[in-house]
Amino acid sequence: MAWLALVAQAGGAVLNAQGQKQAATAQATQDTAEANQDYTTANLTQDAGYQSAKRIRTQGQSTMGQANASLAASGVDVSQGTAQDVRMKIDQNAQQDALNTILNADSKATNLRTQAGFEQQGATDAIKAGKLGVAKTALSAFGGAATTSNNWKTSATSSGS
Repeated sequence: MAWLALVAQAGGAVLNAQGQKQAATAQATQDTAEANQDYTTANLTQDAGYQSAKRIRTQGQSTMGQANASLAASGVDVSQGTAQDVRMKIDQNAQQDALNTILNADSKATNLRTQAGFEQQGATDAIKAGKLGVAKTALSAFGGAATTSNNWKTSATSSGS
């Protein structure tokens, strides 16, 4: 009867250890999936920022062309003076807007990649914690079985005397 209790205790420890391992694996899988999603979102965010910057620059060139056409139609020499200043200001504004768009996209992408790194570390930590939990459960079960076995031996020796 005493051996049956030991087997039951060992079986419970095995089930507990399997549960800990499965929970750790599930957490690691979730963290890895979230990290992958963040990396994908970071790349898409950065690409979208560069595409927006390209559109801003194209729009700036178009605006500059329209300004040149309007000024030229008014009889203004577009290669000097105020007309040149207007063209330079349009170009500066477009370049600045494009650069700000790129910087914002890069910043968001960097934050997402940093978050992904934390999630990957979480996956690694979950696996380690699962392994430690299994080892702890095994050691606890072994210690409990040894104590129970020792108590039975002591009890049997006391009864026999």
